Amino acid sequence: MRDGKWFKKAQGLLQLGEIALKLSRTMTAGQTIAGKTVLDLGCGEGGHAIMFAQAGARHVVGIDGRRLAVDRARFAANVLELSNIEFMHEDVRAPGALNGRFDIVLCSGILHHIEPEAWFLFLKNVARATADTAIFYTHVADEQLQSEHKLKPVQLVEKSSPPRSSWLARLFGRLLLRKPQAAAFDGYLYREHREEESSDERSSKMRASLDNDHSFWATEEVLIDALKKCGFELILKVQSPHMFRAQRFRNTRQIIVARKAC
Repeated sequence: MRDGKWFKKAQGLLQLGEIALKLSRTMTAGQTIAGKTVLDLGCGEGGHAIMFAQAGARHVVGIDGRRLAVDRARFAANVLELSNIEFMHEDVRAPGALNGRFDIVLCSGILHHIEPEAWFLFLKNVARATADTAIFYTHVADEQLQSEHKLKPVQLVEKSSPPRSSWLARLFGRLLLRKPQAAAFDGYLYREHREEESSDERSSKMRASLDNDHSFWATEEVLIDALKKCGFELILKVQSPHMFRAQRFRNTRQIIVARKAC
């Protein structure tokens, strides 16, 4: 039974990688992967990153917070003799982890493992690293999912920076400067780990968050709004192709393409 469950997950990951390749070939500038730079966040054992490297990307960077996963990814890339790929053992939430800009950024199965305090900042960092297109695969919460997983409602409040001062503001000083606006995001808390679990126990759970007890699951509306606030101008929810046939799962395990200005 456990072997069957593992096989289904592996098959789903392969299908997701193939979908990401197809979307990259149809949605990105030039409609090609060849010659592009790719960043794979939460790359795991490197399956998707390797697929993009084999598809002709100029350079691929995979980042994951679990050393064992990175070691396995590096081993696979070496066996395949891929010279256009590198893997880094790094926490994607860490300041400076997302250095540089990439034509394509893959954010597959990691956004719904980010804690509330870091969720919007992580999205902003993804946006800054994206030169063209970001592809997300993430859990999206609704009332049924809230009931099934006993999710706790929560609201994130993220203060934005004050707007740049105009010549009038510079002339009259602080009187004309507007107060910073606060961005609010409604969603749910999902339990990732028990509080008493050790760091080794948490690290061994490959399909869970790296270390945070809870993660933030946004609703579809909130996620799209947050992506807009981060600077993405074209945001598409992918219905087909998809790994799941049932509409129920397509609604709560969404594939989203977010593009910068075309």
